[in-house]
Amino acid sequence: MTRDNKSKQEQINAMENLLQREAEKHQETIRLLEDEHATQKQQAEHEIDVLRRQVRQLELHVEAYDVLEAANIKLRDRVEQLMQEMEQENKTHAEEIHKVRLDMFNHKMALEKTFRKALQELDADYLKKAFNAMSEESKNALVANAKLKDELQLQSIGVDNLMHRFTQQAKHFQKMKVENEILEQESHLRLREVATMKKMHLTAARTIDKLKDDGNKEEQEWKEHTNKIIEDLRHDNQHVHKMHELTQVNYFI
Repeated sequence: MTRDNKSKQEQINAMENLLQREAEKHQETIRLLEDEHATQKQQAEHEIDVLRRQVRQLELHVEAYDVLEAANIKLRDRVEQLMQEMEQENKTHAEEIHKVRLDMFNHKMALEKTFRKALQELDADYLKKAFNAMSEESKNALVANAKLKDELQLQSIGVDNLMHRFTQQAKHFQKMKVENEILEQESHLRLREVATMKKMHLTAARTIDKLKDDGNKEEQEWKEHTNKIIEDLRHDNQHVHKMHELTQVNYFI
């Protein structure tokens, strides 16, 4: 009888040791699962934080480019206004030059006509005598023609100055045109950069949403998996306890 009791006691001790080992094993399994889940969660939170910072940086870049684009629009409008003013001024100058040239041509033709007529009427050998013999009215006409010639010469100087001014304005206009083309090219490049950044912003936002969804899904799966393991462990513990109880019952029979 003592030998049977000793054998049963050994079985009970073995069952208790098994129960203890299983409990420790289950606790270690749960701890590993919790550590793995915590690591995955920290990694996901870190990735989300990095993406959020990238998104914020992209948003700041987009805001800066929006401000720059608004300034470029104002600058282009100003350049266009200056070009229109320059075009109107060039048109006015061209009309003035045309008018001056036409007046010069008419004066020149009138002067040449007067002298041709005078030369036709007067013989070269008696030109001086004819001049002396001319009436005061004719002499005054010749003097007036000489003054007209001087006046035309002065007008020619004015036209040269006007042409110089026109040339300088044309150079300035060409410079403004080149600068405007450069601004348009830079604006086009900035618009492409902004579009790229907005696309990156959208991609990053979608990635964050996907990471959140994946994290929630993994957390739900982990909970279900953990609950299943805990439930299995609970059943195992119940089974071990039942075996332990049966062993104790048999021990006292």
